[in-house]
Parts: sequence; C-alpha cells; structure tokens
Amino acid sequence: MRKGYIIWLFCMVGFLLISSKSCAQRLGSWNIITLKYNCTPKLGLFLEGQVRSLEFFNNFYYHEVKGGLMYSPNEFITGTFAVGDYDTYMERGNFSNPKMNDEFRLWEQIQLNSKLGRVKLEQRIRVEQRFAPDSYRNRYRYRVMFYFPLNKNMESRHPWLLYIADELFFTNIASYFQRNRFSCGLQYKLNDHITLSTGYLRQFDYKIDDENGQDFLQSQIQYQW
Repeated sequence: MRKGYIIWLFCMVGFLLISSKSCAQRLGSWNIITLKYNCTPKLGLFLEGQVRSLEFFNNFYYHEVKGGLMYSPNEFITGTFAVGDYDTYMERGNFSNPKMNDEFRLWEQIQLNSKLGRVKLEQRIRVEQRFAPDSYRNRYRYRVMFYFPLNKNMESRHPWLLYIADELFFTNIASYFQRNRFSCGLQYKLNDHITLSTGYLRQFDYKIDDENGQDFLQSQIQYQW
C-alpha cells in the first residue's frame, strides 16, 4: 500500500510540474472530494464537493456541493437521486461577485456497468432540473467511461487503473447540443476506503452560458465506508 501511495504521489508531482509550465495556457484546477456511505448492500448515500479555478490553483470561479441517495439492485446498474447547489462567479479573482450563475438542481441518474474482457465500461445517463433565481432549464447528459487495469493481478487489493471518459451535454431547446467534456488519467485504490484519482480534463462549450474554462488538472479523493 505504501509503495502504491508513493507512486501516486510521484504521478501527482509530475502532473504539477507539467502544469506549472502550462499556466500561460490557462490550465485550471478541478478539485473533487466525494464521500459515500453504504447503508445496506443495495442502498447508499453520497456527498460531494467541487472547487474549480481558471488558472493553476488561482482565479477560483466555481463551487458546487451535492448529495443524494443511490440504489443498486445488482452490480450492473445503479440509480441515483440527488440535489445540489451550484455557483459560478466572475473571472479575475477568487469567487468574485457578482455571481454569473446561482443554481439549485435536482437530478436523476442511471449508471450501467459492464466488462469487456479486463476493461470495465461505465455508461451514465443523467437528467437535470436546473433552478436559477429568474429561470428554469432542463439538461441531459450522457457519459461513457473506460477503466483499463494496469495490475497483472486482477484481484489486487490496491489496483491501478487508467481511465478515459467523454460526456455529452444537451438541452431541450435549440441548438440542443451544449457541451462536450473529455477526461483521462490515473486512479489508485489506496485501501478499502480511499480511492485517489488525477488526470487531465478538456471542456468544449458550444455556447458558454454558465461556465468558463477549457483545460484542467483534475484531482479527486473518494472516501467510502
């Protein structure tokens, strides 16, 4: 476990060194903390917080907090219902007012899990109801994600995974397509409770209306019990 943690730290430092040379290209940071609690083998709760910046750990412009209920009748499907608060601020500062967007959201999600040999395939469909002070919008999201194991032993208690994902965003009004989000990176399971991830995220907006930024260093810590 200690060896794997040291390797993950080296990977993280490598990303930081590469990113420090890329600040001029406006590489931002995308930071996530996720908590999951299994009430029963099928029923669980989650809480997640995110903070994002347009420059490398500077010019923070966005934060969100969300939580909800997860139900998994089997290992192949998980349904989720969640609520959350999502806030976007002006550029050129750290959470500088006035806010560009202030939303409360409800969303429902279905996640389908399958395997292609050693590769794990995850498909996610999410429907969002987005409430702003003076507007209401719907949004539909589809994400496909592949996990490629790097350990020779598939039963390893501390697996290394390479992940690649792409997510499409749509609305129910013209021009319908809104955003594409691509990400790739490394994931390491430190122990039975903690999973660490770090990688690169690229976001393309067809029409920016509530969020800015394109390139991010993404880091996530997940704790599950």
